[in-house]
Amino acid sequence: MESAEINKILVPTDFSEPALKALRYAVGLASRLQAALTLLYVVEPAIYPAELGIAVNIEGDLMDRGREQITKLAAQECGAIATDTEVITGVADLKIVETAEERSVDMIVMGTHGHSGLAHVLLGSTTERVVRKAPCPVLTIRSSE
Repeated sequence: MESAEINKILVPTDFSEPALKALRYAVGLASRLQAALTLLYVVEPAIYPAELGIAVNIEGDLMDRGREQITKLAAQECGAIATDTEVITGVADLKIVETAEERSVDMIVMGTHGHSGLAHVLLGSTTERVVRKAPCPVLTIRSSE
């Protein structure tokens, strides 16, 4: 079995502590491997009942805020690592897998929120769905470590 080179690492973020922990791990890994990072933030579509008559552009606002936050995060955490950022709209796990495929990444590094029991059943796990569908290895960083 030949070893795979890791040149491109995708790091999805939701700006939570577990995601920040995963990013810091990915930065160390990228530094040692001389790999490039892509930070990805996915804005989940907001759906409102038509009868509420909500005409605000919440998705656009979230995209703008996401771009500001991800740019700031990259500047603060990634140092001299070659890093690009992307903010897109969609279902998080599907967009993470799609981005990994489109960019031909070699690895995804992402945090887990550590939900268990009923919370896990109700909320599911974006990380778990990415692990099942990803076109490359997924390194998960537990929030409790």
